[in-house]
Amino acid sequence: MEEKKDMFKVMLETGEVTDAELLNVVEISGTEYAIYSIDNGDGTVKIMSSKLIIDENGNDALADMDNPEHKELISEYVKQLAS
Repeated sequence: MEEKKDMFKVMLETGEVTDAELLNVVEISGTEYAIYSIDNGDGTVKIMSSKLIIDENGNDALADMDNPEHKELISEYVKQLAS
């Protein structure tokens, strides 16, 4: 049985909109972060993370990670997943 992927659209720094697959959501000190992958089109993926926020319409949205300590914890978490 094939696992259903949780897909969503994300805008890259270049302004390009592409598909992303949600891998996990982690919470650090009351702040939630989405960890997701983007297909590079060459058999590899880029793993990214963003802060989860609620936008003005009440929908989940992504924002830049603004806490350096949380950024380091997320980086370590992703490294553990990959090993």
